[in-house]
Amino acid sequence: MATVPWTAGETLLALGLAHDLEWTNPSKGTPAVVGLSRLLAQGPFHPGISLPDNFRNPNAVKMKVSNLIWHYSGGEHGLKQGAAQDLALVQLYRSDPALVLSLAHDLRSLVEQSFGDAALVPWPHE
Repeated sequence: MATVPWTAGETLLALGLAHDLEWTNPSKGTPAVVGLSRLLAQGPFHPGISLPDNFRNPNAVKMKVSNLIWHYSGGEHGLKQGAAQDLALVQLYRSDPALVLSLAHDLRSLVEQSFGDAALVPWPHE
């Protein structure tokens, strides 16, 4: 199966995580990275698609967060590459961080209520 592109919703959750980690590069073992991985691996943004066993594993989440950090830092930190929507979302965050973070938090809450066991999905600062 070809790589499944990150949706805007998945990327928004990754950006919220990058913010909560204070825009520092996480490791794949960072508890919040593992938690987001567990949530996304359930496929809430990809209904009806058969997803591989390693879908949105902690390494993939770490890489996406690092892509966002690269754009946020102007290429000084993080991991170069990523999708065009990564840059667009970081630019939106820069123009209205409160709005973007509110959307990320609300989306995370909705997805957890619908798909996740909150006890298994750590989120910083809660």
